[in-house]
Amino acid sequence: MNAPDLHVHSGYSTYDGFGGPEAVVDRAVELGWGAVCLTEHGWLGSAPALYKAAKKAGIKPIIGCELYVTPEDTLVDGDKDVLQERRHLTVLALSFEGYQNLVAWANVSMQRPAYYNGPRISLDRMAETAPHGLYHNVVLSGCLGGELCQCLLHMNGGADVAAKLYLESAKALFPNFYIELQNHASAKYMNEGYSTYDRMVEEQTYVLDRLLDLSQTLDIPVIVTNDSHYQSQTQRRPHIAMMARKSFRKASESHRDQARESTSKTFLDQYAYWTQYMRPMEKIAATLPRWQRRRHLKASTPLLTKLMYDSILSTTSPTACQGLLTLILWTKSSDDQSLDSRILWHTMVPKRRIGSTTR
Repeated sequence: MNAPDLHVHSGYSTYDGFGGPEAVVDRAVELGWGAVCLTEHGWLGSAPALYKAAKKAGIKPIIGCELYVTPEDTLVDGDKDVLQERRHLTVLALSFEGYQNLVAWANVSMQRPAYYNGPRISLDRMAETAPHGLYHNVVLSGCLGGELCQCLLHMNGGADVAAKLYLESAKALFPNFYIELQNHASAKYMNEGYSTYDRMVEEQTYVLDRLLDLSQTLDIPVIVTNDSHYQSQTQRRPHIAMMARKSFRKASESHRDQARESTSKTFLDQYAYWTQYMRPMEKIAATLPRWQRRRHLKASTPLLTKLMYDSILSTTSPTACQGLLTLILWTKSSDDQSLDSRILWHTMVPKRRIGSTTR
């Protein structure tokens, strides 16, 4: 059974994702995935359609959301520039209670005064408003737009210290917290004049090794995602057209003709989604730094993949909150046997149960 992507968008992520939940499920089946996930921007609109389509196809639906987060002290106060700042956080439900937590967080993020040009929520408010324990959810650190990567990219001098503080806080708050890794590099599209794509790959390359170092230092496992925005390469051209239309919509009425001409000539330079379609996760993981030097990681993947479906996704029990739903890269040195034993224990043995009053 192949590992699924746990960071996926559909057309419910308006003017960003492409294709319906049913198409996402069809592609997951084609790739041999035993589960399928959607993490729309800021809301759960695709969840019912995903659930029904996945059940019909005989694979497991994983409900998720890419929340927009901001510090508590800037959630409602500050000038226009401060209020517009939002970072990404990938959150998945491990159980029905985890889904209810997602609903609560999406609801809070949509309410005034937190809502400003889009839904927003703070980590503190997530803890305060969750109707169930936080162990019912898996929280990933996010893509390049997440707080962790932005910290590493833009905090000159103190980035490592700030990143460690962020990760220690997140690890203490969320029992199932993972560092999210992505790699969208492709020799076919690099250095072809697509400056936005080249810059994204450069930033991903810069943060990848630092994220793995932080994982090893703080004993936080990492997880590979692809941030898929469409289902297959055949949909790239319509996705480009949709994204160009999004760029065109931002033009003012008085400059429509000029904007149309400019968009048609220059938009490919702005397009960064060349490899962000649903594809085999194992191939993506094989391109990551250190992968080739740690062969035991690849050898342990089938065991983890089998266990995650048999023991975690098949139940909604509150105690079924340990283990992870996709490809986990352990960064600690270990031989194959001890690593497999650790994964077996980690997946099958639930964490110490947190009381219902704990947020």
